[in-house]
Amino acid sequence: MIQRLKKDRCWLYALVLPAYLIAFFLVEHLITDNYWSSWCIVDDWIPFFEWAVIPYVLWYPFQLFGAIYLLYQDTIGYKKYAVAFGAGFAMALLVCVIFPNGQDLRPAAFVHDNLATRLLTGIYAADTNTNVLPSMHVIGSFSICTALLKSESVKQRWIRTGAVCLSIVICISTVLVKQHSILDVIAAVPFCVILYFLVYWDRSPVSKGLRKKAA
Repeated sequence: MIQRLKKDRCWLYALVLPAYLIAFFLVEHLITDNYWSSWCIVDDWIPFFEWAVIPYVLWYPFQLFGAIYLLYQDTIGYKKYAVAFGAGFAMALLVCVIFPNGQDLRPAAFVHDNLATRLLTGIYAADTNTNVLPSMHVIGSFSICTALLKSESVKQRWIRTGAVCLSIVICISTVLVKQHSILDVIAAVPFCVILYFLVYWDRSPVSKGLRKKAA
C-alpha cells in the first residue's frame, strides 16, 4: 500500500490543503474592512439557529475522512477530489481578492449560553465575517460528495445517500448560523458546475489525464 501511494505521488496532492490554508489566512488578514456586504431580503426571513453549528462543523471531518477513504480505496478519485478542492478554493479566494466581500448577519449577542453558542464563539473568532462569497463550505461539500458518488469503490447506498444528505444539511447550516448569506450559497453553484465539468466529468481533460497516468 505504501509503495503504491509513493508511486502515485499522492503526497503531492495533499499539499493542496496547507497551500489553501496559507492563502486563506493571508486573504483574511488583507481584507478586514471596506467590503461589499452580502445580503438580501431572504436573509431576514432565515432564523438564527445555534444548533445548526453541529452540521456546520461536520464539514471538516467530512472532508478529512472522505479524502482518507478515497486515498486508500480509489487513488484516481482521491486525486480528482484534491484537484477540485484546490481549484474550487483558488477560484473562491480569487473572487474575494478581486471583489472584497463580507457579511453583517451575525447576532450581536447570544441568547443562550450552551455548547452550541460556545462553539460559534470560537468559530466567529477564528473565521472572520469577510471573504464569504462564494461559500467555501458549499464548494467543499460539493467536491467531496461528488468524488464519493463518482467513485466506483463506494457501492453502499447508505454511504452515497448519507454523503448527499450531509452535504445538503451542511449547506443549509451555513445560513442558519449566520456565517453566510443565502447569496453566498447561490454564488457557489456556478463554481460547482465548473468544477464538475473541469474535474469530475468523464470526458474532461483532468479526468482523462488521471486515468491515462493510472493505466
